[in-house]
Amino acid sequence: MDSRERLQPLFTAVRGVAAEQTQLAETVIAFAESGMMLVNAADALGIHPNTVAYRLGQWYKPTRSNPRTFAGLVRSVVGITG
Repeated sequence: MDSRERLQPLFTAVRGVAAEQTQLAETVIAFAESGMMLVNAADALGIHPNTVAYRLGQWYKPTRSNPRTFAGLVRSVVGITG
C-alpha cells in the first residue's frame, strides 16, 4: 500500500524550508551524519558548535521539527532527502 499521499503533509514544511534555507538543511544533515553531536557537525561544516546549535534552532521555527530529538531528526532528514 502506497502511503506517500497520507505522509506528504508531514514533510511539506520541511521540504519548503530545505529548498529556501539550504544552509540550515545542510546543518541538519551534518548533525545527523555526526551522530547528533554538535562538535562533530561543527567540525564537518567548518563552523563553531554554537553556530550549529543556532541553526538547528532556526530550523525548528518554521518546520516545527526539532532535529535535536530522534523523531524530529528523522522527519527532517526524510523531508530533506526524500
